[in-house]
Amino acid sequence: RLSRASLVKLVGGSQLTVVPATAERPPRIVLHRGSLTAHVQPGARRALALTVDTPRGSVRVTGTVFGVDVAAQGAEAARVEVSVLHGSVRVAERDAVRAGQRWRSDGTREALDAAQRARLGRAVTLLDLVGAHNSGQLRIDSEPAGAAVRIDGVLVGRTPLVAALPAGQRTLELSLAGHTPVREFLAVTAAARLSRRYGLAPLPSQAPDKPTPRARAVKVSVEVLRARAQKARAERRWRAAAAAYRQLVQRSPRRAGAARLSLAELELVHLGHPRAALAHFARYLAQHPKGLLAAEALWGKARALRALGRSKAEREALETLVRRFAHAPQVTLARRRLRALPR
Repeated sequence: RLSRASLVKLVGGSQLTVVPATAERPPRIVLHRGSLTAHVQPGARRALALTVDTPRGSVRVTGTVFGVDVAAQGAEAARVEVSVLHGSVRVAERDAVRAGQRWRSDGTREALDAAQRARLGRAVTLLDLVGAHNSGQLRIDSEPAGAAVRIDGVLVGRTPLVAALPAGQRTLELSLAGHTPVREFLAVTAAARLSRRYGLAPLPSQAPDKPTPRARAVKVSVEVLRARAQKARAERRWRAAAAAYRQLVQRSPRRAGAARLSLAELELVHLGHPRAALAHFARYLAQHPKGLLAAEALWGKARALRALGRSKAEREALETLVRRFAHAPQVTLARRRLRALPR
């Protein structure tokens, strides 16, 4: 967090210098190489705006979601790309880059594709989650270490780690290749200091299938598919996991609600297919409007619509989530997003 209005996420290996804000000047980042995503609250005062300097010019904003990538090849030859998800920015005091565009330092520009929108959307979701003012702190350890940690479905890092969390009900998930995933629901209060340590059990080895009646064979196949999907997901083999979940959904379209939502999350977050994700979220809601995972499906639907740039439909989904599931873990983020959306 650079100021009350500016949140920044960096990609590992990035090199930068941070110049703090003063009474006369907003915060400034000098990005030498690497990538960042920034979220500046709309309507921010000049002193709370943000400037990013690169070897090929400056990016100045007062309210937007954007990304900057610098491939360093020396100050004169560095390649710079600016991608804008919401709002607009000005590059080098002359070129305006608007929502849905990518600008390059060679003067070319193009529309953001679905994968680029999804990448920016994932980064902003993480910033919204960990950048809340009204937050507690969670320390997470696991044995073995290196487990992926997700809060409300958002990847925040790997164990051991310390994360800031908005107050409210949160869903914590840990996954590690070859080990049984863990899920816990946490009640986070402002200024709380929580600590969790998990012993991750190895996945049981799969015994070879024995000849069984047809019904038993189908049941075993479903279990094997589910284990295959979970194992691939824990190992970050996203396409393999999606393929296994897809088979589960095709086998039992109405009964595989959890598998459908897992597939939708993979499509949205890891495969860059927000349109396919939206279809799965919508299908779940049509089949299970009052299901146990309906709030999660509505939140996913809103995020998919956001990635597709459909702000009006996104607002409708968020308002439905807040109205129908006032105590769901996702509501705090939904309300914050509603405040940022234009009417």
